[in-house]
Amino acid sequence: MRIALRLLVALLVGGTCLSVRADERIKVHEENADARLAAAYARAVGAKPLDLRSGDQVRIWFEGLMSGDVEGHLLTGGRARTCALTTEYHSYEDDDEGQVYDPVVIVHKGRCKSITVELLRIEDAMRHLPEALEFNGQKFDCPDVEDGWSGIVEGVVGGERFTFSLSNVNFCMDEERFKPLAEWLRVFEVLYRDPAELD
Repeated sequence: MRIALRLLVALLVGGTCLSVRADERIKVHEENADARLAAAYARAVGAKPLDLRSGDQVRIWFEGLMSGDVEGHLLTGGRARTCALTTEYHSYEDDDEGQVYDPVVIVHKGRCKSITVELLRIEDAMRHLPEALEFNGQKFDCPDVEDGWSGIVEGVVGGERFTFSLSNVNFCMDEERFKPLAEWLRVFEVLYRDPAELD
């Protein structure tokens, strides 16, 4: 009986430790915060780090700024997955002198599931992947829109890595600067929608 109780306690403690380690804090104003946040999303759902040698792939992460819910669309090696996780935003951190403004995003553990997509549709989308290199390093932000959503897109194509960020761009899609991005996003969006919706 004691052995069983000790095992139960060990499992409970171990489980608690794992869940604590799964949470990750990303400082919003640190250098390369978007890339670090995307990497934290990937770790939270158990995705491997992006590797230039692992072939062409793309990861599109959308976060609801009010809810903190994150939706991820991962496409690699002819496989499509959709992921879900949650985040918390904290504006202030405690230090020895009280509270200081130092916003952080806390990323909580999530999960992914594979979805069924016709290989031809995946191949068609992947043909557009090189266009993402034109967006590399850019921030596409629709001004004068509060809250809403933000996004980070990252991936590898032809051995080159790309990362760019978005925020509420659906309100600015008619602007010339956003049109190439809108077309590119639409190509990948259709993979994650029911084919019946596309008719």
